[in-house]
Amino acid sequence: MSYEDLRRWWEVDFSVLVTTVIAEATGEVHQSVREALASDDWIDSWSDALYFGCGELLNSVERMELLGDSRFSATRRRSDLMMKRFGEVNQLLKEKHALQGWEMAPGANKDSFLAALSILSRHYQEEFSELCAGERLRRGLAGRDPLWNLSYKDGLESVEDGVRLGLLVAPVTPGVRRLISGGSGEVKKAAASDIKSVEDRNDALRHPLVLRRWSEALSELLKEHSELFGSDPHPTITLPSVDMESLREMGQEDAMKLINRRRFLRALAQRHRECETHKRQLIREVALRQDGIKRPWRDAAQAARREMGARHPEELEALMASFSRYCEPGSTVMRRGVLNRNERDTLVHNLRRKLADGTLLDLPVNGRETL
Repeated sequence: MSYEDLRRWWEVDFSVLVTTVIAEATGEVHQSVREALASDDWIDSWSDALYFGCGELLNSVERMELLGDSRFSATRRRSDLMMKRFGEVNQLLKEKHALQGWEMAPGANKDSFLAALSILSRHYQEEFSELCAGERLRRGLAGRDPLWNLSYKDGLESVEDGVRLGLLVAPVTPGVRRLISGGSGEVKKAAASDIKSVEDRNDALRHPLVLRRWSEALSELLKEHSELFGSDPHPTITLPSVDMESLREMGQEDAMKLINRRRFLRALAQRHRECETHKRQLIREVALRQDGIKRPWRDAAQAARREMGARHPEELEALMASFSRYCEPGSTVMRRGVLNRNERDTLVHNLRRKLADGTLLDLPVNGRETL
């Protein structure tokens, strides 16, 4: 089947996506399916489905080994292939998230020209403020953008506020209202039920206004069930191996209870991963929409910084020269990862200090970049 045949099913039935990714990892699928899975639209879901599929296969391997099922060897081979594929896709996902973080970073962190303008604007604060006010007036903008006074203790608070501001369309259904008004025990009960149900997911738990409570409930469940095993409360499908001989000595009924408890822990880890993915996606969505609202004011401030640079060309050139070793050859674009946060902060601090004490222009051009 092609991607066009499967797309709608993926959107409405997670189990179909899981079946697809198992087929991709252990056999042949249509090229359009493989390309779609690797796209920005589906790679997060691909990784989540692989994680879930790996957990289910690990559960099957344990159950089949316990019961002496003839399918044990073949299922274990499929499980190994799935785990290998998950590792590959997870690496792709990490690279994607790193790139997304870089894309959303302030321009001054990515371009030496913008970094130099930022340092100049901080040094000549009064002059910059006058230029900004004039630029906003020329563009017909109010003194401050509509979101200027917003601050959040964490990303989920920005998501919750995004609903209030209309940045996220998230109708409050009766099910969502019950989870918002109910006690923590009710949310934990809903989360536990959701973990046990593969195909019938509780959408109310995934609502932006419930997301924090869902995350907390999953953490509580993880702690409780990890204590039963005497293991650390860390969400993972790769649980400590089980001694099958000891398990068989317990009797089949007790052994199956233990196997099912391990299955629940793996499903809990999958839900934890899904929750973290959902949080990250919503936080990014709100940030992008807030950026769209703030952009006219940012554009006005950037125009003022450019004017500042034109008024102080020698200092601008000296500042840019100090960043040049971290840039792509012949470009003002700084290489991703070449400076960590502490190194960049130290460099900027030194440049601001030399600008303030008047020694920036005394440095030889070739020495500026070693600050």
